[in-house]
Amino acid sequence: QLAPYLVGNETIFLAGMQTSEAPLSITLPGLAGHFRLKRAGERAGPPQAMALDTVIIDVESEDRRAHTLTLVWRANFLSPADVEAVETSLDEIVLAESPEE
Repeated sequence: QLAPYLVGNETIFLAGMQTSEAPLSITLPGLAGHFRLKRAGERAGPPQAMALDTVIIDVESEDRRAHTLTLVWRANFLSPADVEAVETSLDEIVLAESPEE
């Protein structure tokens, strides 16, 4: 478990997961999860960030084309009884460019 949460664009190195000697590296996609709530009698609220809290990496197969990456973003909100709709989105993370020297 990591704290704070992952945010995307991190590189994960896996060693000893397969019979091959070479470690595997996976770079998470640069995506950020957001949600908006539409409550009864109100307009949809502003986008709110969701936490990337689950990363499942399946590298069981020796064939890299069969590997899978599952990402789960989660959010909690109060008073769900009056929520009419939840709109979710994944948005590309724009990284700030480092200043040229």
